[in-house]
Amino acid sequence: MPDFVGRIPNEQARAEFQHQHHCGNALGLRLHTVSGSDLPSVLPDFHTLSQHQAQREGRPALYSRAMLTCLPRIPGALALLAEKPDGALADAFLGFRHGATLYLWAEAIAPGPGGESTFGWLLAESIRHAADTGARVLDAGRGHDQFKQHIGFTHVPLTTAIHLTGPNPRLLSSPRELGTALEVLARA
Repeated sequence: MPDFVGRIPNEQARAEFQHQHHCGNALGLRLHTVSGSDLPSVLPDFHTLSQHQAQREGRPALYSRAMLTCLPRIPGALALLAEKPDGALADAFLGFRHGATLYLWAEAIAPGPGGESTFGWLLAESIRHAADTGARVLDAGRGHDQFKQHIGFTHVPLTTAIHLTGPNPRLLSSPRELGTALEVLARA
């Protein structure tokens, strides 16, 4: 972790990242990793937290319950949960491990006490988890892009190909809606 913090491009960003990590530690947060058959049990709380986040940020919700219920069937799927001392969920990432890469696909972030953000804590602990489990690459996802770029993350544009065997306007509208919601989130 000190290597990552030392590479944060400017002092202000470094201080903010360290402050958020300190706040999470002061709250007694702990990282809990969930995968396999245990994953379905955390998805309802993730969904609720992500819905509240979307409402606070005035944007469309990105993840439906139906979308999340498919997650456990995907090889390498996992959840990285920032848990409070009482076991309640503070923040969370859903992601995938494939080869030497940890992909942080979805996030659900709640404001901490007094409005303090603990997002930096979860991100720092995710970096630590990736390193501890042998990941050589961490794709930190696309949400909160400005914060991630500020602390030195870079990203590669994502493209998704959808092949329809026939006309299906309803199916075509779903990726368009998701794309619009992701663009709003990326600017947050």
